[in-house]
Amino acid sequence: MVVPAVGVVERTVVAKKTPSKTVERMYDRRVRELGRMQSKATGEKPSMILYMVVGVFALLKDVTDLLFGLIPVIGIATAVVFGFCISTIIYLLLTALDRSGGAQNLRSSQMFIKRLLVLLGTMMVDIIPLLNFLPITTLSVMLLYWMAKREWKQGAA
Repeated sequence: MVVPAVGVVERTVVAKKTPSKTVERMYDRRVRELGRMQSKATGEKPSMILYMVVGVFALLKDVTDLLFGLIPVIGIATAVVFGFCISTIIYLLLTALDRSGGAQNLRSSQMFIKRLLVLLGTMMVDIIPLLNFLPITTLSVMLLYWMAKREWKQGAA
């Protein structure tokens, strides 16, 4: 009866060795992935391509403001509705894809609030009849890029 008990112990020891190597490999892979994810969240240079895409949306909005701004009532209504939609798209794109702020929660939340305030101010200025002919939304995207680049430089220093 002793012989089968030893055989069972040997099988469990052999069975434990094989999964532990795979578990270690999986653990190492997860640690590497976590390191990559954390390096993305610690602050990168603002993506020029992202801000170009956002700038195209802003330029589209400014062109429609220019075209529809010639008609008094329809121009203001278009500026309000289309401006709100485009500003929301810009804010969501920048919030989701721009990683230039840094890993500190306070700093990144301040950057989100600054972005929101810039875009809300842009919407308010676009409603004013004589100022809606100016490319204010495009200028605000340039301002947001400059703010993100400055934030990145401060985080790197």
